[in-house]
Amino acid sequence: MCGICAGFSTEDQIKDVVEGLKKLEYRGYDSSGVAFKENGKLKTLKSVGEIKELAKKLTNVKSNIVIGHTRWATHGVVSEENAHPHLSFDRRYAIVHNGIIENHKELRQKYFAGKEFASQTDTEVFVNLIAIQNGKTINKISSACKIVKGSFAIALLDERADKIFFAKRNSPLYVAFCDGCGMAGSDISVFAGKFEECFMMGNDE
Repeated sequence: MCGICAGFSTEDQIKDVVEGLKKLEYRGYDSSGVAFKENGKLKTLKSVGEIKELAKKLTNVKSNIVIGHTRWATHGVVSEENAHPHLSFDRRYAIVHNGIIENHKELRQKYFAGKEFASQTDTEVFVNLIAIQNGKTINKISSACKIVKGSFAIALLDERADKIFFAKRNSPLYVAFCDGCGMAGSDISVFAGKFEECFMMGNDE
């Protein structure tokens, strides 16, 4: 079990996402991390341990589009390399993921034989599976989701788009919007004091 929190707005979202991750720490506290856009490029920052350790690294960071994750280790040891977010080989996509990709070993052999991964996680396989699909990003995600087996809730950044993409199957993911800003989280607690309403995404949405 892991926790996802993501936010987008015309204002800085680092603080809101970190606050959200603190509320989700009960879902995992081995490690945490965020991905964000800075000067048109994807950046990631990760830390082992409690969310407060990640917060120390983000003191001077600002971004209006951010995805974050707090991890309970399932695939791979507790380390910054295995902490989310994970980047695709071409560094175009960054992903955070709650769930388990049951066929990740088969996918690794079929599509990425001989490739050197940065982590031991099923999630890094997932983001690279998305990256090699055809079409627009939303179509790539849809295609990859049909190939993977298991459960997932994901938030994904594309370096070429000022958007956050979400998808889920059998893992919780709630989303809330209002006037040009929004958040997503694994638990409705992340919206407290910020949004009056939220909705749960459906399976394979």
